[in-house]
Amino acid sequence: MSAPPSLRVREASRGGHTDCYLTASAPPGLSAAAAARSLYSRIGAILAAQGLEPVQEKIYGLDRERPAVLRARKSALQARGLDESLPVSYLEGRPASGAGLAGVQMWAVRTPRRVETLRHPGGWGRLWTEGPREFLYLPAITGAAPDGTWPARRADQARGMFLKARSALRRHGFEFSQVVRTWIYLRRILDWYGEFNQVRSALYRGPGFFGGRFRDLAPASTGIGGFCGRGDCVMDVLAVRGGAGVRRVRRSSRQGPAPRYGSAFSRAVVLPDGPRRTIHVSGTASIDPAGRSVGLGDPAQQSLQTLLNVAALLEENGAGLEDIGSAVLFCKDRRAHAAFLRARRLLRLPDFPVLAVLADVCRPELRIELEAVAATRR
Repeated sequence: MSAPPSLRVREASRGGHTDCYLTASAPPGLSAAAAARSLYSRIGAILAAQGLEPVQEKIYGLDRERPAVLRARKSALQARGLDESLPVSYLEGRPASGAGLAGVQMWAVRTPRRVETLRHPGGWGRLWTEGPREFLYLPAITGAAPDGTWPARRADQARGMFLKARSALRRHGFEFSQVVRTWIYLRRILDWYGEFNQVRSALYRGPGFFGGRFRDLAPASTGIGGFCGRGDCVMDVLAVRGGAGVRRVRRSSRQGPAPRYGSAFSRAVVLPDGPRRTIHVSGTASIDPAGRSVGLGDPAQQSLQTLLNVAALLEENGAGLEDIGSAVLFCKDRRAHAAFLRARRLLRLPDFPVLAVLADVCRPELRIELEAVAATRR
């Protein structure tokens, strides 16, 4: 399948189903609305031609451009006869280049089983089946109270967000222990990431989330600077039930368990499917086995260390950088983005699809964080 340079498409077919990852970077020189029209026209053409069902969709752009981008998305998808009402997360993410839109990341599936849209507290989600597994994706869960008001304390918003996610999962027959991946966006993350981690760790250690087994069952996760509309935190959740062999990866040869330094997540989650596997890699930065930041003040060194950390996680689980279907690079600033691009070029690394977004990473000294999904073909 071919695509223009600004739109990268990777497929992974297994049995009777196919996962398709689309990474669309906004072309430079266009307004956010014009870029969105261009990207969604191409995305819509692929979805319609290939009979694909979107199950996860994220837009990264300036918050002020949200109405114009969503209008452009709606118009482009309707022109292809596609359902523009499917769930989408619009996240504050400054573009590394160009105007107000960084780009679009989409995960779509082709499967003989029906993909359903489901209501959850505060929004909509997607439920689908691939082989023996059932997937539930719930985007844009916030810490707003049931009456729509927002707690004044950020910690209370975070607690409410996790409790609402658990309630939404149970509403559809899932438990939080079946969550394999979370994406968490925190407004002004550097002001309160430690406080957020305390809330998450306390909940995860309690009996209501992982039954006392959070170190074994904690999901892969990204925690990054950003927001989605109102509030100080928002979370997307992916849960999986059925099938054997789902495995949380707590450590690699280059990084130790995150709970040792107060962050309750796994380094990756592996979903096997016969000889093939899908690996969801957590947001990964330049952090050593002891939990120390490496390459302070040096985005080039941090880029190298981050790439090595992701490569080690993949290699130790039967994959490589060439198997990455989609990735998001979070950069503190454009200097860090340029350093990452130069590191990839000098090392002649595989040209995997990656969407670059400017955002604060969880520590003030860190400049780079990379998340990825890899799908092996063997």
